[in-house]
Amino acid sequence: MERLDRFLYAIKDNKIVYIDDVENGLKCNCICPVCKKSLEACHGEKNKHYFRHHNSSNLCPNYKEVVLLKLACEILEKTKQIYIPGVTENLQKCRKPISYINEQIIKFDNIYFNKLINKKIKCDILGKIGSSYINIEIKINQSIDENKLRTLKQLKINTLEIDLFTFFNDIWNYDIRNTLINTIKTTSKLKKWRVFIPTKNMFINAYSSLEKQMDIQDKNYQNIIKLLKFKLQLHENLLKTNEIHHNKVGNCIVCGSDVVENDDNKLYLCINKDCMVSIPKFIYGVPITKELLNELLLGKQTKLIKGLNIAGKEIEGKLFYNRINHILEIVERKNDSLLLTPKRS
Repeated sequence: MERLDRFLYAIKDNKIVYIDDVENGLKCNCICPVCKKSLEACHGEKNKHYFRHHNSSNLCPNYKEVVLLKLACEILEKTKQIYIPGVTENLQKCRKPISYINEQIIKFDNIYFNKLINKKIKCDILGKIGSSYINIEIKINQSIDENKLRTLKQLKINTLEIDLFTFFNDIWNYDIRNTLINTIKTTSKLKKWRVFIPTKNMFINAYSSLEKQMDIQDKNYQNIIKLLKFKLQLHENLLKTNEIHHNKVGNCIVCGSDVVENDDNKLYLCINKDCMVSIPKFIYGVPITKELLNELLLGKQTKLIKGLNIAGKEIEGKLFYNRINHILEIVERKNDSLLLTPKRS
């Protein structure tokens, strides 16, 4: 049975050290990674070498988690590089997913630890590349907190989670450090993007790739391309900085995020960059009032609207938002029957 009062790794000079790499007894000058109290190195001739608390019977149940996190931090601080997984997006009616970034090794200019961002959240490991950042979360027993994840999405901080739970019971092995180095530097396994915001160039490259595989006569593909480019333009204008100025008018019909009003773009737009919901303030010759908008965001048909201008002809009809195709549709009153007339928003 595993003993919680015996360790194979300790802290010396603020670095993780293995039991066989230090002097015997108190000459090791080591402390416990958890409680920071003095440890004694026991190099017996018969039993396996281990650390124990000096003049104390402290039990440190979080020892494994602390050591794994500390080792990962040291590896990243020393190497300043990590192998990241690729990012793809599956689009409706698209033959294959579009790719924003391939799996690859990236090198950081700097690594920061316990850095406070916007006085809101603390990032355990934050890597800087040029003017951008990647937050690295180490998962052992539990995943990233949902409140923290929500804040990271709002601040548009790309976040990569590394699941080290598989090494939880290997902490007693001397090779654990080399195993972690290989995991961090040479493979995308055990890693998952929890937040990823594509750059403008990533969007453009994705469009180019998608256009090469599509049939130029295929309206579905043409609409996908137009919609993605429209989406990029909107978010470039509205989300220029990490500080999003909200003028909330409701909640998104698809993802539940805030829908904001933007006078420059003449749109009501969901702030979630992964969502495609946008509703023009003026369409078919009539304004979309707050009352009409509320009905659309609730998934309802609007009241009957007079003066809808379709190809120079004024009709009466109702609007509703098709959450599957991401378009506004008109339900036209004609001969006392309602006829569906799809129109892109």
